[in-house]
Order: sequence, then structure tokens, then C-alpha cells
Amino acid sequence: MITHNLNDLDSFIQINYPQLIVSKIEPLLHVNINSKNFLIYTNKGKFVLHNFRDNTDIIKFEKICKILEFCSKHNVKVIKPLLNKDGKYANKKNKTYLTNYVDGEKFNGSIIELKNVAKNLALLHKALKKIKIKYDYRVGQLFYKNLDDTEFTIIKKVLVKKKKTTIDNFILKNLNYIENITERDTEFTRSLNKVNLQKQLIHFDVQPGNVIFKNGKVNALLDFDSMRSGYVEQDVSFACMRFAASQNMNQAIIKNRVNNFLQIYIQNNGTYELDRHQLGQFAQQLFLWHINYILRKRFFYNSEIWSTDFAKHLYYLKISNKIWPTS
Repeated sequence: MITHNLNDLDSFIQINYPQLIVSKIEPLLHVNINSKNFLIYTNKGKFVLHNFRDNTDIIKFEKICKILEFCSKHNVKVIKPLLNKDGKYANKKNKTYLTNYVDGEKFNGSIIELKNVAKNLALLHKALKKIKIKYDYRVGQLFYKNLDDTEFTIIKKVLVKKKKTTIDNFILKNLNYIENITERDTEFTRSLNKVNLQKQLIHFDVQPGNVIFKNGKVNALLDFDSMRSGYVEQDVSFACMRFAASQNMNQAIIKNRVNNFLQIYIQNNGTYELDRHQLGQFAQQLFLWHINYILRKRFFYNSEIWSTDFAKHLYYLKISNKIWPTS
């Protein structure tokens, strides 16, 4: 595996990408705990070296790069991977791949940027539908599945007995609500077998942290690590809620922004008829899955990972229930 010594990184780039002459290397801050990225300054511009640190199969990242290349050729705003000297995108030995660097800003909360996300998500879905690459990886799937009655009972017993933190008290206060949403989501999951929804490749994590903007327009959709076969409704419902409610807690404004997002998405991907009732259920399901992950890690694996995000996902779950009531 590659070391993070900057001199070693320089040598690695020279050997594997001989067309590039490196002038400077800087670590890049980001929230993915399973990877470390570096900004590479070269004679041909700036690039990002992605170094993944977990045990993910190298074939997954090779496929991600091929999908990014395909999307780029179909006018979707994504980062572009570079082939190495061996004609591959991903380096098996050192667990790396190289992409161009995309400059820009984070989501500023404007309706213009929100609408442009909707447009680019529609274009992404149209491109992903055409891809022939077989791809269906599911990151942490077992942690996201709904908690069962036994697990809820164990969590309650632990919370009663332990010395509770502020997060524990907040979880205990909302556990019955989560349990009720879980029961409803279980029924929704069963109902999906009876409806005519088609699966295809989706991004599965389109949210403000994974989109770069420039002059009010999307400059790049980032982080395809969670990509999988799923329903476009999952992407649409999750993305429109995350962008609509990211910087405003007024329910009427959020609802209006959701409507704007859906209108632009439909205009740019007219092959889909989006059912508002289903979108509401998908939105709540996805935020519930994030909550499941946090609770399962915290109470069954003694891990604090993402615990500070519990309140955020609960907020999105509750506001989704108000914007799109499903009962």
C-alpha cells in the first residue's frame, strides 16, 4: 500500500503517470473515513489522488472510474479519471486512482443552485440508465437495514441502565417515534413488490457535501462510492430533501423548494412519472436507514461513528413526514 510521505507520492505519480510533472502535493480534507485524498499540482493542471484505505475490491473502483468516464462523455458534470501507465484507472497494489480536480464552491442555499442540481441529477440518471457495466455494490448494507423488535428492546434496556450522554437522552426521547416509522416502512417495503418501479444505477448520496458549484451551476457531482442498483425515486427524494431543507427550517419554504426541484427534474428526465406518495415514503426510508446505521453501530458495536449526525437525520426524517405525509 502506498505511504503518505509526500516524496513517495511524488515518485508514485511520476512512475504511474509519466505525462505529469509534479510541482506540489497537499493533503485534502474530506469526511470519508475510508480514504485519504491528495491535491496534486502538475504541468497539466491540478489532480486528485484518491487512496482508499478499506478492504473494498479494486474492481469496484475500476468500475466506478469507467462509469465516471461514460457519464463525462454524456455531458454529466462529474470528475474525470485518468488512465495510468498500465491502461487501468485503479492501481491494485497501492489502492489508488487519479481524477481531475474540480474548482468551485459549496451549496449556498439559492433556488438557482437547487434547480441546477435537479437538472444534473436527471441527466445523471439518463446516462446511468444506458450503462452496460454490471455494478451492484452495497456499502454497509447490514448496518442500514431496519431494526427489529428485539433490537429495539435491547437498545431501550441499555439506555435505561447506562449513564446517559446528551445524545443518549435525545435518542431515548425519540426512540418510540423511530419504532413507529420503522413499522410503517416495513409495510412500504412489502408494497414495492406490487408496484411497477424499475431499478437502475443510482448515485445514492446526492447531498450538499457531494456537489461542487460554480457561478450558480453544478460543476461536479462527487463521491460515487455509495452508487448501486436502486430506484431513481430514492435519489430524487433524498436529494431534494437534503437541498431543500439544508439551510431553512420553514416548512412552507421547504415544501416550495421540493416542488421546484421535482418540476425541474421531470422537465429534464421526462421518462419518469414521479408518484408524490412514493417519494415521501422513499425519503423517510432513506433517512431512517441512516438512523439505523448510527443506532446499530452505537449500541451493538460500541462505535460512536456518525453519532453526532443522529439529530440531523432525525430532523430530515420528521420534516419529510410533514412535507410528504404517508399515513
